[in-house]
Amino acid sequence: MRVLNNKFVQSFPEKHPDEMKDMVQRGTMPIPQLLKKMKRQGVEIDQEMDSQVRPILIGQVAGVIDSIRPAKDIIYDMVNEAVEQLMKSNQILTRERARL
Repeated sequence: MRVLNNKFVQSFPEKHPDEMKDMVQRGTMPIPQLLKKMKRQGVEIDQEMDSQVRPILIGQVAGVIDSIRPAKDIIYDMVNEAVEQLMKSNQILTRERARL
């Protein structure tokens, strides 16, 4: 499974080797089980801690991401690129009129 390589993911196998091996053999996800255990012990998990301990599933495409941009900017760029392509297509169509 591919997950974001945060502090918790890096340290979990070293700090909890027996727990990890047991959970994997039982077919359970180690980290959610450990989070439940932490909550039972009264550990408060805020948003910052959650982002550092929760496994965030990612795929191979994550390797090509080099910046985080607002969705508004991404949509704006996509629409502008679409308009450019449509205008180019329109120019091609108007230049090459069918001759009957």
